[in-house]
Amino acid sequence: MGRLDRNFDSIPNGETIDYMPFSETAPALFGYAGVDVTLAKTVHLVPNLEGTSYGQGQDGTTPASDLVPRVTLCFSW
Repeated sequence: MGRLDRNFDSIPNGETIDYMPFSETAPALFGYAGVDVTLAKTVHLVPNLEGTSYGQGQDGTTPASDLVPRVTLCFSW
């Protein structure tokens, strides 16, 4: 599974997002990729990566890219 989002403008207050902050000074390209591994009929393990790459901001600078590994454990009953 995966997802790709392109923001053509900077994100106001983006640095205040707790789970995935974004630079407020430049447009961003955000991507997500993960694999759902079934451990048992009702148990899934989903390792995934979230990454953000930035374009050039109005001030001429480009923020550093971010890469965040995550793991999701899901079970149902």
